[in-house]
Amino acid sequence: MRKYIVGLLDLLVVVIFVVIGRSVHGHKESFGGLVKTAAPFFAGLVVAWVINRPWKNSMEYFLRIWPTGAVISMTAALVGQLVRLIVGQGSAIPFVLVSVGFFALAMLGWRLIYKLINRIIPR
Repeated sequence: MRKYIVGLLDLLVVVIFVVIGRSVHGHKESFGGLVKTAAPFFAGLVVAWVINRPWKNSMEYFLRIWPTGAVISMTAALVGQLVRLIVGQGSAIPFVLVSVGFFALAMLGWRLIYKLINRIIPR
């Protein structure tokens, strides 16, 4: 698995989070609304990936649940919430908890599934 695929899977987690959230809260689905809601979390994901230096670390490093996956998921969620506050989109403690929980479960979850599949079906 290449690093950009790992990045795309993390990005997919953000998109799924935003689509679910907008749907649950009754927002009409538009591309612009989706991008506006997702942009702070995309920024958080970029910060998370820069912190983890994809240009210096191995593929195996990015598939680790701890510490890499945990740092990426927490950074993406918390920086995303901070950016939301800075740009005036607002935040609330329950929303912070939901985003941190969702990102942790999803970003660590797909890494765990990948590791389990690799253990069952060796390369």
